[in-house]
Parts: sequence; structure tokens; C-alpha cells
Amino acid sequence: LPVTSWIYFGFYTYQNKFWVYTQGLSEFGREELEICSDMHTMQHMHQIAIAFSSALMSSHRQFEDGEMIEIGEDYVTCTHRFSDTLKTNTLLLEIEG
Repeated sequence: LPVTSWIYFGFYTYQNKFWVYTQGLSEFGREELEICSDMHTMQHMHQIAIAFSSALMSSHRQFEDGEMIEIGEDYVTCTHRFSDTLKTNTLLLEIEG
């Protein structure tokens, strides 16, 4: 899927962590994503965001809070939450150590 043509990926820092977020997944009926880490580069997090967004758009799977997902060599934990930054509900992915 041409995810990078359809979805905007933004970046910011907050509370000593790097954050990547999406805008546009909601147009496809999916929650927007936020990914945070204090141990990974933004480039690495961007790659995870692209891979997860592609998988999210090509399936109807719902993710549960606390669920751990394998993305390449990384594991992320999912949490549904309201994002004060994006002012909407998001699926937060936290990259495990």
C-alpha cells in the first residue's frame, strides 16, 4: 500500500521522548497512531509507523490495551488513549526496550 502517499507522519519531542504520529488513518476508519520511545531514533520509529499503518489499513483487526505486537525485530505495546497533543483518540504504541 502507498501509505506514505495517503498518511501524514509527524514528529515531535515531549517529556524527553521522541514521538511519531499519524494524520489520515481516520479517513480509512482507523485510529490515528502515536509512537513514543526514549531509546530509538525518529527514523527507526518512522519505519515502525509506516509498517504498522500499512498493516492496520490492510486488515480489520482491532488491538486490545496491553497487547504486544511484533513489528520486524521490535515489539510494541498497544494502549488506546485520548491524545492531548492531537486532540483525538489514538492507538499509542510504546516500543519495548
